[in-house]
Amino acid sequence: MSTATLHGQMAAPGYASGPAHCYTFPDLLEDPGELPEDASTLAECGRLEAGLAEAEQILMQHYRDLYAAERDEEAEIFLALAALVQDRSFVRLAEGLITDTGITAEHAAIIAADHEADLLEELPDEQLRLRGGDMRELGRLVMRVLRGETNPWQGLTHPAIIVAPDLGPSELMSLPREHVLGIALAAGGIHSHVAILARSLGIPMLVGLGDTLLEHVQPDMPLALDGTTGQLLLNPSAAEQAAMHERNAQAVAREAALRNDIALPTVTSDGHVIRLMANVANAQEAQRAQEWGAAGVGLLRSELLCAEASFWPTEAQQLALYQAVSAALPDQPITIRTFDIGGDKRFDFMRYLNAPALTQPTRRNKKGKTVAPAPPAGPNLRISEANPALGWRGLRLALSHPELVLLPQLRAILRLGAGADVRILLPMVTNLAELQQARALLEQAQQELASANLPHARQVQLGIMIEVPAAALNSASLAPHADFFAIGTNDLTQYTLACDRNNSHVAALYQPFDPALLRLIEMACSSVHPYGRSVSLCGDLSSDPRATALLIGLGVDTLSCTPAALPHVRAAIRATNYQQARALARHALNAPSAQAVLALLAP
Repeated sequence: MSTATLHGQMAAPGYASGPAHCYTFPDLLEDPGELPEDASTLAECGRLEAGLAEAEQILMQHYRDLYAAERDEEAEIFLALAALVQDRSFVRLAEGLITDTGITAEHAAIIAADHEADLLEELPDEQLRLRGGDMRELGRLVMRVLRGETNPWQGLTHPAIIVAPDLGPSELMSLPREHVLGIALAAGGIHSHVAILARSLGIPMLVGLGDTLLEHVQPDMPLALDGTTGQLLLNPSAAEQAAMHERNAQAVAREAALRNDIALPTVTSDGHVIRLMANVANAQEAQRAQEWGAAGVGLLRSELLCAEASFWPTEAQQLALYQAVSAALPDQPITIRTFDIGGDKRFDFMRYLNAPALTQPTRRNKKGKTVAPAPPAGPNLRISEANPALGWRGLRLALSHPELVLLPQLRAILRLGAGADVRILLPMVTNLAELQQARALLEQAQQELASANLPHARQVQLGIMIEVPAAALNSASLAPHADFFAIGTNDLTQYTLACDRNNSHVAALYQPFDPALLRLIEMACSSVHPYGRSVSLCGDLSSDPRATALLIGLGVDTLSCTPAALPHVRAAIRATNYQQARALARHALNAPSAQAVLALLAP
């Protein structure tokens, strides 16, 4: 048979070749789904509760296993999944289906889970949409438990590449690791929980291969999976399989070489120093950044530390989270971005922003500290905006409710600064007035801590993110008032090119190498350098080694990337000649398109 090639997205890097093992979801059609006439719906609701309890035990066992293996981040995934078992809207819906329609607990679990997943997948926030897949897997897990089929991999008896519509975290964790060469999924996302687990376990995985995968791949069909290009080869030739094995061996050798280079300085071949830092969202990622030799945290996404919180995180809770990150990188600078919420980042604790209590005046306690209004009671309220990407988000949201949002966070960061090198970064700054308001609140936070006699940093740098084209265009007027700058290319790209980066209809327009974006980066660097201000770049572009020389040539001083990208970007920095990078940047700025820029960067 001839070779066919499917294209997907790399969720976990690596190469694999071997036979296919086709996994299908439990089939609802295997039974009619209706209870016998003499069956008790009350007893069936009891079966559902028992199934949910056993599913929770399975998830918590995965949590304990990962925690014992010191994989704290991955363990937290199963803690969050176990919490879904207690989701009252899901449980009430399933019980109502049993009582009102007389269907079995298995059917009720699947239908209720799919309903809740549909609601999640309609939300604008990508992280919340991905939880829909977790909810669907919970339904499948409960169904298998009720059917006594807790091991979905009994037929996997030899090493193979798993082919499936999608997978959930517990399905992945129950895989016999010795028999898994790689994973190919028709659906899924690169930021999903199962993708995080695959990367952690070192299992090459492709997602988004489409229904063609399920239509054309047969059990035991030879496959070759390339986790760098996103390609899946069906019926590869012997030569193609040999080439895949060779690329895998080369990748292993490169990884070993990179590990030997983590202590090398990040300096170009002609002596130009570039600082290499990490983007992190928790203490575990900070630990990995330390292991890969990061010179500190260039971007701590503080809102993700609190993503699972049901209540607005207090000053003390935030301080504890920041201290955990700082402890993973002792004596290194930590740049904390204030809450970047709103737009495509909506979390449960944001219901406080809708609360009527926020219209009430704030007060001060006996120590003179500002006290926010009482938290709201009642249902989880969602903030609805016609165009959230251009609406109430980032700093503009924080400034609208400083007592709840910004002041407690500034105090927590300043308290961390009593024993750590800390900097504050403001997201979504549009104009000078916003920066001045934030600086005034920073001074107020310092005064409140001094009045309370709490140790805190007396001096801390306050920087701004350039994510809005206006901030790049006005960078010269902002430079005297900001201590440093960080360019967020993810948002800057979508605002410059007017394309939602989460909208598949305009995905082709989202081009971080577009010359228009490069001009804004160069403009920001050249405008603020005369004021002695440094510029870091912390968007996804910083983690792409293809872009390293170009960004250096455009004037970027610091690259802050994902922990996994650190060794690759370090190697790219050391392979760059600064003068040649400057010439490359000049050519790229005059290129007619993103494709032309990429052609300049081709090896």
